[in-house]
Amino acid sequence: MFFTCMAASHEHCQHGPVLARDEAAATAASDTAAARRPAARRGVVVDFHCHYQNNEVGAKAAVLKPFEKEPSIVHATPATRAYNMQQMKDRGAKLSDIATRLKDMDRMGIDVQAVSPAPAQYYYYAEPDFGLELARGINDRIAEIAATPGGRFVGLGSVPLQEPKLAVRELERCVKKLGMRGVEIGTNVNGIDLADPRLKLERFFAKAQELDVVLFMHPMGFTHADRLTEHYFNNIIGNPLESTLAADLRRRARPPPEAEVLRRARWRLPGALRGAHGPRLEGAARRSHAADEEEAFELPEEVLLRHHHLRSADAGDAGGALRREAADAGQRLPLRHGRRRPGGHGRAHPGPDRGRAGADPRRQRRAAAEDPRAEEGGGLQACQARQGPLAAMPAAITDFRLNGRPVQVACDGDVPLLHVLRNDLQLKGTRFGCGAGACGSCTVLVDGRAVQSCDLPTSAAQGCEVTTVEGLGGDRRLHPVQQVFLDLQAAQCGYCINGVMMSVAALLQRPDPPTEDALQAALSRHLCRCGTHMRILRAARRVLGLPETVQ
Repeated sequence: MFFTCMAASHEHCQHGPVLARDEAAATAASDTAAARRPAARRGVVVDFHCHYQNNEVGAKAAVLKPFEKEPSIVHATPATRAYNMQQMKDRGAKLSDIATRLKDMDRMGIDVQAVSPAPAQYYYYAEPDFGLELARGINDRIAEIAATPGGRFVGLGSVPLQEPKLAVRELERCVKKLGMRGVEIGTNVNGIDLADPRLKLERFFAKAQELDVVLFMHPMGFTHADRLTEHYFNNIIGNPLESTLAADLRRRARPPPEAEVLRRARWRLPGALRGAHGPRLEGAARRSHAADEEEAFELPEEVLLRHHHLRSADAGDAGGALRREAADAGQRLPLRHGRRRPGGHGRAHPGPDRGRAGADPRRQRRAAAEDPRAEEGGGLQACQARQGPLAAMPAAITDFRLNGRPVQVACDGDVPLLHVLRNDLQLKGTRFGCGAGACGSCTVLVDGRAVQSCDLPTSAAQGCEVTTVEGLGGDRRLHPVQQVFLDLQAAQCGYCINGVMMSVAALLQRPDPPTEDALQAALSRHLCRCGTHMRILRAARRVLGLPETVQ
């Protein structure tokens, strides 16, 4: 996650690659790559997420016993540790050998890499002076890489955040002496949040603002991941959790009064650099910034929880009570995870995977079994059974075909189709990502077109043919898109991949032959936090019959 510390402002930050601000430098960096770039391609291709593993510094830091301290190692199974060690042996050259890196860049069509330290080499648990020595070794080497002829690399450094004064000193050295554009930092320091007053990092962030440099915040597993040991959960779940907690620092911890410059700082996420969690994080940041204003209003946390989850005995009464609490404070509070009909009538629909009030799973199963339409993809009675007491309230009936079978559901017409698919029809392959139509995880096909179901009212599906990822293939066989994505292992954590496959399947169904431009346009609506874009592109190109590599 990239961000800058900026002065107070109500204007949006400038979107785009923040490391390529100097147009002349970017042009010079791409001169040697111009011959490789097709004439139709424009601009400079910059890869921002590129770590460098410094083996020399790693050998020096071995006395610290990192394997006993790194959360990603401590909270992992023996099988995970063995697999990761083998992976480092097989792919270590890609992290530490510049000649190998340049070949990979040429093969993938990358003009410039922003080289940053490997997150395992933060070494915040080292004694401050030794931590500074290790950071300097990392920074000196990255500066050498950035100076490689051809201008193919830009450097991001490392700082010893365990000692603020040394961190400020090394930040200045990185920028003023080594010519770096910013530094990479962790999401915490030995389990302590970056905004915690005990760390005294206000001057560091103020210096970053003064120097106008980029901070690349990168997690390294969740620090309290005792329950995330299995199935690589400390990466799949722990890393996004760490990033989410770190992104909302201003809301959860206030700096001491003397740090006025930081109190007025704004942390922003450049839109071009957001991952799949960007919309959520940016929303949290905006709410955090609003809390700084004098007219800001915050409800007690227990009220917010009731507001978000709508888990009380009567969801309608809960929403009304919440609005009354907000009205007493002179505020208007929208219902985020549910919608109401004009005039305040009708029930609120829970968000994805939220249990309905009064619903009994045994009653749901019994009702589904008794529903004569269950064999046809049954929906209405089972849907009403899941809704419990809310089912008696007025609702619209929507009929459509789902994965080739007729379906009838009863719900407010403006309830997002995603909620109906996941909650009422129990099709969990369609993911809830951002809820704002910005990440593509919820993509389904509606009459053959790729549509983001979190933004589509259920009423809009009336009479349509809706296809989810469960309906792509058939009994005991995969759809060609699924088979190719499986064969090429295009997924990393897999959360976004179902939506991606639906968009590719939509291209495959078009009567006109697919083109590279059409593919790029379709995939531009999808965000992948893991950064497996090249594998996704390769799989999509193969299934569409397009050239698999950039010439």
